[in-house]
Amino acid sequence: MIELEIRKLGVFMGKLFSSDCFDSFLITEAAVRTNVSWALDSRLLKSFYTDEEWNDHDTRPYEFATWSDMRPIIREIIKGKKSPVGFQLVFRLKPEYVHAVLKKASGNNEADSSDTVSPVDALYFTVKYDGAKAIIITGIGYSGFTLDKSAEPVWDRTMTAFLDRKEIEYDEK
Repeated sequence: MIELEIRKLGVFMGKLFSSDCFDSFLITEAAVRTNVSWALDSRLLKSFYTDEEWNDHDTRPYEFATWSDMRPIIREIIKGKKSPVGFQLVFRLKPEYVHAVLKKASGNNEADSSDTVSPVDALYFTVKYDGAKAIIITGIGYSGFTLDKSAEPVWDRTMTAFLDRKEIEYDEK
């Protein structure tokens, strides 16, 4: 787990809310504080879908909403004459990209999906904005107990490389 403070807040916010920069992620939860507090759980609700839609991977490929679907909604909540008091957004890498990241942890770059690194369930990062600065914190969700933490530095490096490619400047805390 690493903590990265964003240097150029305006550039970052533009990429976060007005571009497809983070569209390879799902949003698992969001808390936004403007003149009121908003709490969003982005887990998809089975009751919204027909049984056929719920079981169709093309209609509902993920457990959580995509950032591309939620971005305009959250942007609408925070836009206005005043900046939000703060927000916290929890992102999860889409499952189809997790295996490639974990392969780096094992030192094996082949596409054999039978290799397991550790019981990694998900790769996360959280954006915390307090009205003045934004911080990104990386994290990993495990499906069970493990002493193997080799995926953690790999995910940290993957996130910093991602931010570097997207020209998002940061300082490691």
